[in-house]
Amino acid sequence: MQPVLDNVAAWMVLRGLVGFLASGLFAAIESWLNAIASNANRGRTLSIYSITNQSALACGQFLFTLSPAASGTGFYLSAAILLLTMAPFAAMRGPPPAPPAQNRIRVAALAKGSPVAFAGYIANGMATAPFWVLGPVFARDSGFDQAKIALFMALPIIGSLVLQWPVARLSDGMDRRQVILPIALGAALAAAAVAFAATLGAAWAVLIGIVMFGATAFLINMLSSAHMNDRVDPADLTEAAGASFLVYGAASALGPITASIAMQYLGPAGLFWHAGAVLALLGVFTATRIAVRPGSV
Repeated sequence: MQPVLDNVAAWMVLRGLVGFLASGLFAAIESWLNAIASNANRGRTLSIYSITNQSALACGQFLFTLSPAASGTGFYLSAAILLLTMAPFAAMRGPPPAPPAQNRIRVAALAKGSPVAFAGYIANGMATAPFWVLGPVFARDSGFDQAKIALFMALPIIGSLVLQWPVARLSDGMDRRQVILPIALGAALAAAAVAFAATLGAAWAVLIGIVMFGATAFLINMLSSAHMNDRVDPADLTEAAGASFLVYGAASALGPITASIAMQYLGPAGLFWHAGAVLALLGVFTATRIAVRPGSV
């Protein structure tokens, strides 16, 4: 409906509705995956899911190049592809996961049980959601044309695919917080590198830096989900998935606002200075939790 109702008020409502429905879809999928996974293979299970999801994201960026950005073609293609995903769902067999034990989402209780995971959801929303919203603006203001904007948006996803499996495999055999810590700090450094390269006007360095940003920052959600679901009762997996999307959704709504303020004062590079600061804070918080509570809390 977005190409048909082409005004700001309608788009605000429609985008809010898309987000509401997408969160329900992803929460159902991820709770199902966590129900069939164990602590010994949860990271790898979620990694396969993430690789599939992000491969589609990378390919989807190039749909942007098939028609002028102002046309409605991209919206219609997206709607058609989404409708096609109903076919494999209709063919699935076997029982669904158990219904949630609680009729409400106990965000505070779940956060207390796994604070690093919830900090990861917040950091993911604050640092990576602005990239999806404002990344094309950053690329345009950095002098990229439409084709290069699509490449810029796809490269970090490709970067994340390189490390997804080895990082997930590593995390299955140790305290996941000890994997989240270097990934968060590496993502902060990569964001700073992109911001610095943009300030210098070095387009090639921006593209290299954005690959490294995706290779690290885009792993945080997968690691956080695996860490949290290690610690919840199987009957609470659906509730935990709902809580994760609630927290991430709130952070991803706030993130583009604070990132746009950073861009207003620091220029296009402010998008990545903002992400770097958020990810550095996640690293500091994770290191503090490891020091205070050795083990896997």
